[in-house]
Amino acid sequence: MTKQSVLIVGGGLSGLYLARQLQQQSNEYHIIILESRHRLGGRLESAKVTFQDGNQDGFDLGGSWFWPSRQPKLTSLIAELGLESFAQYEQGDLLIERSQTRQAQRLDPRDLGMADARRLRGGMRSLIDSLAEQLDPRTIHLGCHVTSIHLIDSVESEKGARIQAVCDNGNLFHADTIILALPPRLAASGAIFFEPSLPAELLSRWSATPTWMAHQAKYVAVYQTPFWRNQHLSGNAHSTEGPLGEIHDASNFDASAGALFGFFSIPSQARLAQSQDQLKAACRAQLSRLFGHQAATPQSDFLRDWAAEKATATEADAHMGMASHQGSSEPLPATPDASSSAWHNVVVGAGSEWSPAFPGYIAGAIDAAERAFAIICDSCASA
Repeated sequence: MTKQSVLIVGGGLSGLYLARQLQQQSNEYHIIILESRHRLGGRLESAKVTFQDGNQDGFDLGGSWFWPSRQPKLTSLIAELGLESFAQYEQGDLLIERSQTRQAQRLDPRDLGMADARRLRGGMRSLIDSLAEQLDPRTIHLGCHVTSIHLIDSVESEKGARIQAVCDNGNLFHADTIILALPPRLAASGAIFFEPSLPAELLSRWSATPTWMAHQAKYVAVYQTPFWRNQHLSGNAHSTEGPLGEIHDASNFDASAGALFGFFSIPSQARLAQSQDQLKAACRAQLSRLFGHQAATPQSDFLRDWAAEKATATEADAHMGMASHQGSSEPLPATPDASSSAWHNVVVGAGSEWSPAFPGYIAGAIDAAERAFAIICDSCASA
């Protein structure tokens, strides 16, 4: 039996999970993963910190939360992989900052909580690492940015494959099916040239789909202890002053180290006009205003501006407003399969934003990957 060759563009959660699903189907599929970054994980990234006792822990710079009551498939995967999770810390008051010169208001956070939100011990990077460890390392190619995808005559192609993908390093890959495990807007931005062109209506729908985190930036400050908890503060804060508009406790699972993280409230263009050192200094000053002088001197601090990531954001994302862009209020993409063209069952979308249930969420990556897996299986069965 000839193996079906599946080329996955993107080594984030959806791409890795799909590869695992395919790999578990005996030897039916030949899998290739092409990731433009020099790391796996996509928008799931954890900064690793080493503490004085020599222990290490990971702190999320991208996606962080999952909700077991609403996201059973992701929750089951985490359990299957033997990963430990813990509840998002919310005990204590919420701070509301409306002025830099007045003390922040303290509120009872019971009605403003994160419900049953949980995080992973070691950060979401542990999920990526666990999936990657189950894959044949020969299938993964880092630093390979796909620049063009060509539909070719099977008579002229290598081993009968229908598609040729060209990378910026000159490498060529052939496959029967291409999976776009990346944001729809990025796929439609022109970063990848398709020959023949994808249907205009499909590209329009993909272009209109916002990318989670693409206009955002996240700041993380790590401390020896979560000292704010002694002040009966949850670590949660909302601010109209910035630079961080929303702040949460990001301490590790056993509170042996403290951490706070925040989402920026200033637009990406304004952020990119400043250096990372300037932005970090402004964040430390804000945390000091809110949580006291200890917050001014973290052991480590990190900033990831996703708007500056070419593998995540397009120019359209960078000019978006700062309003929340998760959930069903945003336009959903068209079907992930280009059903009305020669690309039918040849190019399939599998990034989180293709999920009807959880677009942009971590759980959406699992949902979209499972939908892509079903399309691949159906296509092979009817071939």
